[in-house]
Amino acid sequence: MRGFIKAILSFLFGEIEECEDVLIVGKDVDWSGEPVEMLVKLGVDISRLKRPIRRVLPIVDRVYREHGEEAVITSTYEGDHSPGSLHYADLAIDIRYAKDNPTGVAMELVQEIRDKLGDDYDIVLEKDHIHIEYDPKGR
Repeated sequence: MRGFIKAILSFLFGEIEECEDVLIVGKDVDWSGEPVEMLVKLGVDISRLKRPIRRVLPIVDRVYREHGEEAVITSTYEGDHSPGSLHYADLAIDIRYAKDNPTGVAMELVQEIRDKLGDDYDIVLEKDHIHIEYDPKGR
């Protein structure tokens, strides 16, 4: 299964590299021309993510980098989520933050991501990750 996922990611995002418990996906660039290398926890499949959530990946990566952190996608549709979770609709991701990250820095990450993504996205600070979902209001 892992080889299959790596093949899909390689097809979708170009170059990938395995490093510890994550894959480094793509050599893309964000809106400013900065290189983006999203980190994806091994076993996590990002190939099904729908466009509204895929398009936030470089934004989230940049916010994390500005705070000296590495954004690691730890969950998409796989794993245990509440019934009706947007994870199962391929419209939500979980992003790890460093275990030694003070709560204040994690809250700064959440607030900055919220500011950049706008009202169509819900960003929630969980115990060990930041949950991001596309959930447009009033449309």
